[in-house]
Amino acid sequence: MIRFVTLTGILIFLISCSPYRKFVRISPDFQTLQENIDTIAVLSDALVAIDDRNDYYSANSSYALDSLILYGVTKSLSKKGYTAISIEPCFMGSFMDTILTVPVKPLNENSIQPNVLPYNVTCKLSSSQQDAMRRISRKLYLNLVYSDPAKQNSLNLTEQTRTDLNTIAGFTNSPYTFFIFHQAGLVDPALTAGMALGTLALSTLLSGGMIIGYVTKISVFHTYLILLDLSTGKVMWSNYLPYNAAPATPILKISKNFGNPITKYIKADTLSRRVLDTWHKYNLSAFPIHSETGFFRGYKKRRPYPAQNLFANVSTTNYSNLSNLKLKRRIDSLITALSLSEDAIGWVDNDTTDYVIGKGRSVSSISQELSVLDNYLKYACNCRMKFNPALQGSLNLSLIITANGNLKRIKVIETSIDDDVLNYAIPKILKMVKLSAVSEKIGVSEATHEVRFGKK
Repeated sequence: MIRFVTLTGILIFLISCSPYRKFVRISPDFQTLQENIDTIAVLSDALVAIDDRNDYYSANSSYALDSLILYGVTKSLSKKGYTAISIEPCFMGSFMDTILTVPVKPLNENSIQPNVLPYNVTCKLSSSQQDAMRRISRKLYLNLVYSDPAKQNSLNLTEQTRTDLNTIAGFTNSPYTFFIFHQAGLVDPALTAGMALGTLALSTLLSGGMIIGYVTKISVFHTYLILLDLSTGKVMWSNYLPYNAAPATPILKISKNFGNPITKYIKADTLSRRVLDTWHKYNLSAFPIHSETGFFRGYKKRRPYPAQNLFANVSTTNYSNLSNLKLKRRIDSLITALSLSEDAIGWVDNDTTDYVIGKGRSVSSISQELSVLDNYLKYACNCRMKFNPALQGSLNLSLIITANGNLKRIKVIETSIDDDVLNYAIPKILKMVKLSAVSEKIGVSEATHEVRFGKK
C-alpha cells in the first residue's frame, strides 16, 4: 500500500516558499450567488513528469497526486461549509495537448511508451462524458492563461460548449465544479548528489532533450484551481500556486512502484494527516467560507497566470531584432485570439490583392525588407507554437511589381502549413507589416518568396 507520510517534509518545504493569494481572481457575481453555492464537485487532473535519466510522464505519480489533491480539496471545502463531491480521475493532461508523442509510463507498468497526451486512465465515466470533460478542461486552461487578466473570465458559450457543460453537470450532480489542473516536474535525487539546489530550467522534450535540466535541479509543482459555474460558463473563483521543492526519494518510488497496482484512487486513510492538513489549508486558504461576506476579493490589479508547458519550451521573447514592439503585441494578440476561437473550422484565407505597400521598389531592393517580413511571420509562428508545438511547414508568397515600381500585391499562393490559425493570420499580418519606399523604375514583374516555419 502506498503511503504519503514521507511526503510531509516535501510539502512543508514547498508550502513555505510561495504566497498563496496573489493570483486569486474572484467574479463580481460570486457574492450574489454565494448563498446558493452549497455543493461543489471536484475534478482533478495531475500531470507528473519524472527526470530519472530517462525522462517520462508517470501515470502512477499523476494518479497518486490526484488522490492527494482530491482528498485535500474536498476536506478543505467541507471545513468551509460546502458539500464536496470528488470525481474519480480520468485523465493525465486533459488541459494540454502535446500534438506529438511524448514518453509515458502507463499505470502499473514499467515500460516507457510513446503517447499523445492527454493520457486516458480507466474510469467509470462514459466516452461522451470523458470527451466533454477533456474539451472543457482544455478551453478553461487556455482561457485563463492566455486571456487578458483584467477581463472577467468566462467560456464562449457555443452550442458544443453548452452541451459539454450540461454533460459535466449531469455526472457531477452539481452546477458548480472545481477544476484543478496540476503540473509537476520531479527530479530523481540520485541525479543531484553533491549538487547544490539551483534554479529550474525547462528544455524541450520535443527535440529529444530532458524535461527538466540544469547543472543543479529542483522539483517543481504548478497548480491551477478554477471554480466554474456550469450553467453560465463563468469562472467564479480561481487561483494559481507555484511550488519549488528539494528532490526527494519517496515520491519517485510512487512512480516506480508498479508492483503495487493502483486499481482506484488511493484511499484517504492511507495518507498522512499532517500532509493533508497542510496541503488543503495552503491551497484553498483564500477561498470564501460558505455564506461569509468578509472574504478576500483579490487584488485590484490582476496578475496573469503563467502557462507552464513541460512539453515544449517555446519562447516568444527571442526576437530582439524586431524593433516594433506595438506590432509584436498586435501579432501575439491576433494569434492568441484566433487560437482561442471556436470558429477555426472552415476559415478561408484572405487575399491581399490590390494592397499597395510603399512606392518604386524592385525585387532586388526589397530583399532586405523581406527578411524583416520573414522574421515577423516566424514570430507569429512562434506565438502559435504555444498552442501547437508540432507546427511546421512553408509558404510561397507572390509579389507583383508594377511598371512604375510599386509593390502592388503580396499574396499567399501556396502553403504546406497544416494549421488553420496561422494560415488565416498570415494575410492579415502581411497587411500589418509596412515596408519602406524605394525609388527605382522597372518594368512589370512578379517574384515568389518562400518562408519556412517550425522545426524543419
